[in-house]
Amino acid sequence: MAVVALTLIIAFSNLILGKLIVGPEREKLWGIGRKIEIWGNMLLLAAALTALIVIMIRGTDSGNIKWLLLFAVIISFSFEALIQWRFLKGSKEYIVSLLLLLIGAAYVIICL
Repeated sequence: MAVVALTLIIAFSNLILGKLIVGPEREKLWGIGRKIEIWGNMLLLAAALTALIVIMIRGTDSGNIKWLLLFAVIISFSFEALIQWRFLKGSKEYIVSLLLLLIGAAYVIICL
């Protein structure tokens, strides 16, 4: 239930912060930046799923899953912000990603 709430909070925050900081016309990655983002996200997903499987095999502990979720949020949004900063010159999309990182990390630390 907490993961669903985290997903909803981040989704709505993304919409609101995106309109406030970037404006109605948000830029999208294209070309090599988009390819790097896709491959990076696939690698991050594979690493997170592998870690989750290892945690479940060894025994489920809520503290371990909390740390896994915290690291997944931090690494995912940091990677997204880095790619946006590097490939979207003149855009403030990376600021939205960094703010979402803070919101997601705070939610995981406080609510889980």
